[in-house]
Amino acid sequence: MRKLLTVLILGCLALLVIPAAAQDAAPTFETANCMFTLPTGHQPECGYLVVPEDRTQADSPTIKIATAIFRSENPDKSPYPLVYLEGGPGGSVLEYISLTFTDRFGEFIKDRDVIVFDQRGVGRSQPALDCEEVNAAILDTLDQVMTTDEVLKLSNDAIIACANRLRDDGVNLSAYNSVENAADINDMRIALGYDQLDLYGISYGTRLALTVMRDFPEALHSVIIDSINPPQTSYSQVPANYERALAMLFSDCAADTDCNTTYPDLEQVFYDTIVQLNENPVTFEVLDPTTQREREVKLDGDGFAGYIFEALYATEILPELPKNIYDIHNGDTRFLSLWTLLKLSQLDAISTGMNYAVQCTEEMPFDTAEDVTAALEATNPLLQGFARRGGIDLSQADVCKVWNDTAPNPIENEIVKSDVPTLVVSGDYDPITPPANGEETAANLSNAYFFEFPGTGHGVIPSNACATSIAQAFLKDPNTEPDSACLADVTAPDFVTGEVVAEPVELEPFTNETAGFTTVKPVGWQEAVPGTYARASSPLDAAAISYQVIPGGNVDLVLPLIGGQFGIDTSNVETREANGLNWRILRGELQGIPVHMAITDRDGKIYLILLLSNENDKDILEETLLMPAVDAFVPNE
Repeated sequence: MRKLLTVLILGCLALLVIPAAAQDAAPTFETANCMFTLPTGHQPECGYLVVPEDRTQADSPTIKIATAIFRSENPDKSPYPLVYLEGGPGGSVLEYISLTFTDRFGEFIKDRDVIVFDQRGVGRSQPALDCEEVNAAILDTLDQVMTTDEVLKLSNDAIIACANRLRDDGVNLSAYNSVENAADINDMRIALGYDQLDLYGISYGTRLALTVMRDFPEALHSVIIDSINPPQTSYSQVPANYERALAMLFSDCAADTDCNTTYPDLEQVFYDTIVQLNENPVTFEVLDPTTQREREVKLDGDGFAGYIFEALYATEILPELPKNIYDIHNGDTRFLSLWTLLKLSQLDAISTGMNYAVQCTEEMPFDTAEDVTAALEATNPLLQGFARRGGIDLSQADVCKVWNDTAPNPIENEIVKSDVPTLVVSGDYDPITPPANGEETAANLSNAYFFEFPGTGHGVIPSNACATSIAQAFLKDPNTEPDSACLADVTAPDFVTGEVVAEPVELEPFTNETAGFTTVKPVGWQEAVPGTYARASSPLDAAAISYQVIPGGNVDLVLPLIGGQFGIDTSNVETREANGLNWRILRGELQGIPVHMAITDRDGKIYLILLLSNENDKDILEETLLMPAVDAFVPNE
């Protein structure tokens, strides 16, 4: 899903060097065991691209770029691999590739190799510019309500401490930027033996793709950029971009008779909720994904505004946003709890140090104090707290001096012009990279096709079948405008205004040879980790089923422990017999998520089926998934 940090961009005068000329040694690729959980059904070739940390220095130490090459099995596959560029900056694609590969790359690998990698300073690459100080500051203050000035001081101190620690560890912070990132991609092409590449970037990945187009056009066959953040944009535009997306949400709901009837005056309710929560912050519980213990969270109105900003990224959530805003206004904290859990679970997915290394080299230097002040003054007063907490604040200039105090290179604030065939797609609800960015970028590319998708947030192609089909057609023939007839069927969000009727799931038999059992599983759900299948219809869809075998012990011994972990009342138990097994069926709730559990034992083994669902589909999933899985479950002899 996408990452919830802002895309930030631009460059530095001291780094204006043609990377290929400054590097004497040929780039190398070292094979290695895969350093991440593999997507089910795929066995990529993994390793590290070894490159200089700083190509402007002849004696620069080397760093390692964690890379995975997924080979297409098509004998007539394209000679040009699709190289994916993650957003952020600082986002790790390898961290969650086991969950995202099918949705993001499943169609593309049918006729071409797909290469994914963690960019320099990120995730599984070495070194990773992770900031434990920032994560600790977030976790330590979950239960505190602080003023905006207090929030900024805490986060700025943590970010500065991270920079000082990384520098003390020998990291050359000035070498972590888009110029070096782009040179890494060209070196990857050389080391892996490809003549040219097809690039596919989302968010910051589009900024990086444009840098490659500028610096290494000969390396490229075609480029896809999705949710565009080009060099010439300013970070100080973020509040205005958010207000534009909010206005679209409010106007679309008002124009929808059912939405306007169910959620009248949505705009007023939204801003009233900010005031309401700033005066009386809400308190709720959330499961700490690290400790697996519940923690108290307090959230004020500025924090609520930030949550809605982030939710606008997710196309799948847009239909429910009016309902979510009204629910929060009326004291229902389930959305807040789930969103907080999502944020906490993704803390390690962003290398915050890389984010700041890039923004303090390529973004902040181009926003003057006058620009920042003017942006805040133009922002709705009720969104100014959100804006300042998001980095639109004069204090960021002092923070950036710790990361990089060199003068910026003016080229990193200029429009990129290129004749490389390029597909440009934007979502009209995108709160951070608006369609105007895509239009302006495409207008300066002589061989570009631009498409705007209604009712769509940030990251168009992974969330839209029409966009995927357009991207596939473009890759097959980049010099011909792809057929976009399917766009006629892409409309504004179909807002949820009544009870959502859940549908039964389709099942298929499967055998787990490793664990030793046969049963049924839901068709189309992805194996997130071994034995666990998730529906993942949206970032907040909790539906998942897990099949586990625990050696040793018996149900009576482990049931109290397992029940406590999953919020299940073990005093209320039903029984069900199937295939010689006596199952116990239990129900409970964890963080507002309905939990159903079936557990039994035989011959010293415990068999457990755990179902997570949503409030609207808990009964239908128990009836059409959990119980059939119990009835079909047969341990292997």
